[in-house]
Amino acid sequence: MRKINVLSLFDGMSTLQLAMKNIGIEVEKYYASEIKPYAIKLTNHHFPDTIQLGDIRNWREWDIDWESIDFIGRGSPCQDLSIAGKRKGLSGERSSLFFVFVDILNHIRKYNPEVKFLQENVGSASKTDIGIMSRN
Repeated sequence: MRKINVLSLFDGMSTLQLAMKNIGIEVEKYYASEIKPYAIKLTNHHFPDTIQLGDIRNWREWDIDWESIDFIGRGSPCQDLSIAGKRKGLSGERSSLFFVFVDILNHIRKYNPEVKFLQENVGSASKTDIGIMSRN
């Protein structure tokens, strides 16, 4: 099996990278978009080859060979979706970043229509928001 190139959005502590390692998926390049310093520090400790990209809102400035991306993993800024939050849904400041993910996915599909992705959803999100996320 050949090594793959991964783009992880809202990477957190890079649990996607750990999961891939645990199931034997070999990664050539792992790009991570995360803004929380502690999460980045922890990722860099465990996975020093991670290519940190920073804020997802600056994705057009990232130095990536978009055609080479085989897999996109996306966590979810859930504060606006979760029952524990203010329930602003996908129109909320944080959870609306979902649409940036959609822009990135569509951009990569122009270069690599075979790109695969995994999207984490929030179990307590409204049916409306889950429907929107499922259709995009």
